[in-house]
Amino acid sequence: MELTGHSGNVHAVAFSPDGTKLVSGANDNTVRRWDVATGQPIGDPIPHHGNVYAVTYHPTDDVFASGGTDNHLRLFDGATGELIGEADEHHNVYRMAFSPDGTTVIAAGNDNRVHLWDVGSGSELGATKWTWGDITSLAFSPDGKIVAAGSTDNYINLWDATTGEKAGTMHCWGNVYGLAYSADGRYLFSGDGNNKLKMWDPAAEDLVEKLNVGGNCYAVATSPTDPWVAAGGSRNKVEVFDYEQRRDVAVFDGIHGDVFAVAFSPDGRSLATGSADNVVRVFELPA
Repeated sequence: MELTGHSGNVHAVAFSPDGTKLVSGANDNTVRRWDVATGQPIGDPIPHHGNVYAVTYHPTDDVFASGGTDNHLRLFDGATGELIGEADEHHNVYRMAFSPDGTTVIAAGNDNRVHLWDVGSGSELGATKWTWGDITSLAFSPDGKIVAAGSTDNYINLWDATTGEKAGTMHCWGNVYGLAYSADGRYLFSGDGNNKLKMWDPAAEDLVEKLNVGGNCYAVATSPTDPWVAAGGSRNKVEVFDYEQRRDVAVFDGIHGDVFAVAFSPDGRSLATGSADNVVRVFELPA
């Protein structure tokens, strides 16, 4: 199913916790809401004062956050699209993520640090130490204790989500564009500019396996229900792998541009993508 309406590259997609809605952010200075069942837009586009590179949905509430080149983190009511809170990040926001318990949202971009914000009060809780490059990927561990951040310095840094102190480092040999933990937290997956999807053991800080995806890997997501990881990038398609059985699950092509965003639905049966052809797509996964 194709969801059309954006007039710029779609850089971010996220499902609502009940799986009925999808939000997308693009280089047309808007966030759009979609009805997943019908593929139709919900309400009017939500205007921003810059390109939108990040959207993330609260894990349990109908609330989503956005960020981009207007240097602000914003919270919206998912049902109405109304702004319910915002904070000035003072830098471009490239990636965002809610903590698993929904109390914290993290944001990062071109100031080389991860900022932690309290969702209830809107106040900043702190920031990690500096990295040596723009932060282009973020992920919370499933237990909420660790923040993983990948950057243009070719490293994945692990940070304690409470103290902001360094908890580990992994060398990726390429700009890190996508990160996702497995649902059980055993593995961390990264996509990079070295044509690789990598699987890491974050506890040991070791590389477990790497897959050649034939082009820059800009987007990575893991299934909440199956041992599957999805990777999209400069080959104009999305590949889904079973990382336990080391086999291909599905390949979705027919995308007319680089894939910048992928997201599994909460029930694990659908996969949403955002790409350089300005289209949001929803694909059905095999049973």
